[in-house]
Amino acid sequence: MAESVAALARSGRRTRAETDESVNALRQEAVTFLALDPERAQETGGTILAATHPLVMAAVDMPGHRQARFASARIPKTDGVVPGRYLAVVTHAIGASRGGDELWGAAVNDSGQVVGEDPANALLAALAAGRIEEGADDMPADLERLARRATDSLLQRQQDEQYRRDTHDEALTESRRRVLAEQHERRIAGIQRRLDTLLKNDRAQSILRMNQGQRRRADEHFAALMAELDSVAGATIRLEHLAVCWLEVTDELL
Repeated sequence: MAESVAALARSGRRTRAETDESVNALRQEAVTFLALDPERAQETGGTILAATHPLVMAAVDMPGHRQARFASARIPKTDGVVPGRYLAVVTHAIGASRGGDELWGAAVNDSGQVVGEDPANALLAALAAGRIEEGADDMPADLERLARRATDSLLQRQQDEQYRRDTHDEALTESRRRVLAEQHERRIAGIQRRLDTLLKNDRAQSILRMNQGQRRRADEHFAALMAELDSVAGATIRLEHLAVCWLEVTDELL
């Protein structure tokens, strides 16, 4: 976080004078007091928490996986997961299924190799079963790189799922388009047959105009249906990272 605040000065969005106090406090893990009430801040000489405050700006700039909750956890061995240490990311996949949202997980081992979703699923299962313990404090130095590898895996899954969703939706739309076109062609053919019969029988002009109006309305209705079909946008899958966990899977039951 201190580095993110310092980056505001390097980018010119804030001056060093505005960021140094917050950077030093963060690096020293000192308590920072901020006021929400402008009058209170003026009376006490404190700093008001505003959208332009360096801490707020740095928090907004933080990447998604670093906004998520972080923990170190230890769970018993689980089928399908090799005992060891993993960096697991759990994500809320909004609109991932036709019925609603899903929880997705991805993990990498301590060497940075993507190992799929099994460790993350094991973490969620252990959490639900109350079989989870606090993990060790010895975090890897390349924690951010491991988190990035895991989130990249989730982004790839998002792209793959979105492509399958879009392809399926396009096929459904094209099928619906053909059905509407066939229905319209049959309707117009029926109207035209009636018009031809009226013309052969030299029927009254009022009846001819009525049938011509039917055809015009049928064309307008078809055009409206096709426009509505074209305007429907497919659902987009969005990801919100919920948790990042440095996970130890033991080789024994807890």
